[in-house]
Amino acid sequence: MLIKKPGLLLCSYQGVQCACYPSNASSPARHSRHHPPNVRSYAHVAGVDANGSCDSDHFPWPQSAAQGRLPTPYEIFQLKKGSPYNKRAFYELVKVYHPDRPIPSHVRSDMCPHPVRLERYRLIVAAHTVLSDPSKRSAYDRWGAGWGAARDISPPPYDRPYKWKPGEDPTANATWEDWERWYNRDQKSDQHPIFLSNGAFVGLVVLAAALGGYGQATRAGQWGNTMIEQRDIVHAETSRELKRVRQAAIACGDREQRIQSFLRSRDAATQTEEAYRKLLPYKEVCSSEGVKGAEL
Repeated sequence: MLIKKPGLLLCSYQGVQCACYPSNASSPARHSRHHPPNVRSYAHVAGVDANGSCDSDHFPWPQSAAQGRLPTPYEIFQLKKGSPYNKRAFYELVKVYHPDRPIPSHVRSDMCPHPVRLERYRLIVAAHTVLSDPSKRSAYDRWGAGWGAARDISPPPYDRPYKWKPGEDPTANATWEDWERWYNRDQKSDQHPIFLSNGAFVGLVVLAAALGGYGQATRAGQWGNTMIEQRDIVHAETSRELKRVRQAAIACGDREQRIQSFLRSRDAATQTEEAYRKLLPYKEVCSSEGVKGAEL
């Protein structure tokens, strides 16, 4: 005979308590009772405004500039945009609004209703999630993602496919006629001359080239004539000088006569220089030596 000893076994798993009773030994099957875990979530409370009336001395909360607007994460933690994030303000607000933390004895519960405190705590956690992660903070600063109604980051305009007008989608082009039609889609009419026709423009270009060529040819001809005239002048002067030298050589006769002629011309030059020196009373006129008291 088995002795039945009823007892109560208490077990706890992750803060959830469950009661386990031993079943009767004579029962053919054991019936187990499964209790769902009691999980506490801090979801958004429908119809509760976080800006509700509460005692600001015991329950600090930023005042929004616009009526009915949620404060931003920067306003909740009194942080300037671009400043480094510090968890000290987060810890201070968690001590005040955490739902598991008891209210101090000197603070009445009606100073701030429980739904308002729960909604504020949800916003505090959400603001901490946004500002503590650099990528989420950057997304919030650029697009406002992760706060309020903007939960998802919408793709920027340049990542979205371009919406072409009907009949202008280039992906439908198959032949070169399609591409010609696509390139000319913005033209209102066919091509027409605006200032002058293509033939007139080509004629003007040819005329300008002909005038430029004629001017260059005329300039080259004038330069050539000038060079020929200068060459003739040099040739004439050289011929005259050569003729004079030849005549002088013939007039001097043989070698002996040319030597005598050279000596005479040299002596004449020397005598002329000596005559000039005799005209001067002193050798150095600018010197004051030996001319003291002399009469000029």
